[in-house]
Amino acid sequence: MDKYLSYLRAKLRGKVDMIVTEDIVAHPEGQVADKGDVLNTEQFLRLSQLNLNIPLASYVKIAKPLTPSDIYKEIDELISKDKPLNEIDEHFGKASLLDQCCDSLKQYPDLLEILTIFKIETEDLYKQSLTSAYFSYILGAVAKYSQAKIESAFLAGVLHDIGLLFIPRNCLDKTKKLNAQEWKEIQLHPIIAFKLLKDVEGFPVSSRKAILEHHERPDGSGYPMNKEEDDIGELGSLISLLDDVIVIYNKQFKPFKRTIKNILPIIQMNTFGYHQSAVSAMTIVLKQSQDQEIENIEKDTVKDLIDYTYQQQLYINKIMDVIKQINDIIGFSHNSKNVTAIQNIGGKISSVIASAGLQESSYIELLQRLTVEDHQVLHLEVEQTRLMLEEIIYQLQSYHKAANLFSTNFSNGLSEKVGIFSEVFSATERPPIPQTLTQYWESLSSK
Repeated sequence: MDKYLSYLRAKLRGKVDMIVTEDIVAHPEGQVADKGDVLNTEQFLRLSQLNLNIPLASYVKIAKPLTPSDIYKEIDELISKDKPLNEIDEHFGKASLLDQCCDSLKQYPDLLEILTIFKIETEDLYKQSLTSAYFSYILGAVAKYSQAKIESAFLAGVLHDIGLLFIPRNCLDKTKKLNAQEWKEIQLHPIIAFKLLKDVEGFPVSSRKAILEHHERPDGSGYPMNKEEDDIGELGSLISLLDDVIVIYNKQFKPFKRTIKNILPIIQMNTFGYHQSAVSAMTIVLKQSQDQEIENIEKDTVKDLIDYTYQQQLYINKIMDVIKQINDIIGFSHNSKNVTAIQNIGGKISSVIASAGLQESSYIELLQRLTVEDHQVLHLEVEQTRLMLEEIIYQLQSYHKAANLFSTNFSNGLSEKVGIFSEVFSATERPPIPQTLTQYWESLSSK
C-alpha cells in the first residue's frame, strides 16, 4: 500500500495541504521539516527539489482527507440534486443504512486518502463512484442482502475505479477512439485496484473480487480475465450493471432531460449480461422513478426522428449481414477462445435485435400513426426505440473493438478473416443526424 500511496501523493504535487509524518532531513541542509508540520503547495514543491534520503511523498500524507461523514454528505447532495434519483431515494432510501455503509470506511484510513486523491484528480469519475456506491446499498437492500453483504457492495461501488488513478491521464481524457495500446492501458485498472486492496488489512474479499470483475461479461468478452458465466461473482455483476447504468444515464440521458427510468428497456435487452438478482433489483428500483416528461416538439421533427431511427435500423442490418458472412466463413469448430468471445458478442446482439428495431412495416405504420395521433406522445415511443438501437450500435462497437484487437495482435488465417469486419465496419458510415434533431436535443441540454 505504501508504494501506491507514495506514487499518488507525489502525483498531487502539493495540490492540497500535506502533513509531515516524520522529521525530514535533506543534504546538506539538515533537518528541513518537523513531524507534524503542515506543508502548503509552495512548501511541498520547494522541499521536493531537495536531496532527501527518500522521496518526499514517503514523508507526508494529506492533512485533511475525506471522512465517512464527508462521503455521506456528498452522496446525499448528489441524490438530492437529481430529481429522478431523489424520487428513488424517497421510496427506497434508508439514511441509517447509508450511514453505516459510509462508516465502514472508517477502518480504512489509507483508502479514505486514496478517495480524496481520486476526488481531486478525477472529480467526475469520483462522483460516478459515489452514485455507484449509493445504488449498491439501495439494490442490496432491495435484494435483501445481509448487512455485511450490503457494506461489501457499497465498498466495491465506491472504490471500483480507483485503479484509474494509475492509468496515464491522456488515456482517460481522450475524447477520440482509443488505439490498441491505450485500450490495453485502460484494461489494467481493475487489476491495479485488486492488487492495491490486497494490502488493506480486513478489506472484504468479496468487495475486492467484485472490483476485479466489474468489467467482465458472461460471454467472455469482458476484461481483464475474460471470465464467463458462473465464474463472475454476484457482486462483480452488480457493480458491472451499475457502472453501465450510471454512465448511460450521465452521458446519454441526463443532458437531454431523459429520466433514468428510460434505461429500463436497455437493461431488459441485456438481462443475459448480468446476474439475475442485480437485474431484478434494478428493475424494481427504476420502476419507481418518474416517467419521462413530454417535451414540446414539432410534428416535422417527430417525422425526422422516425426517419432517422429507421436509417439506424438499416445501418445495423448492414453490419449484422457482415457478421453473419464472417461467421459463415470462419465457422464455429475452431479452437480460438478469442474468436469465440467475439462470436459470442455477435450472438448476443442477434438475440435482441429483432425485438428492439424498426422493420419496414413498423416504419410505415409509425408514419401513418403520425397523421392521426398526438405526435408528442408518439415521440416518446420512437425515442425509446432509437435509444435501444443506440445500445445495439454500442454493442456493435464493442464487437468491432474486440475484432480489431484480435486482428492486430495475432497473425494467422483467423485474424485475417476477422479483420475483414474491422475494415467493413470502419468503411460503413452511420446515418447523419438530421439538423432538426440536433437543434432539438441542443435545446433540451441548454434548459
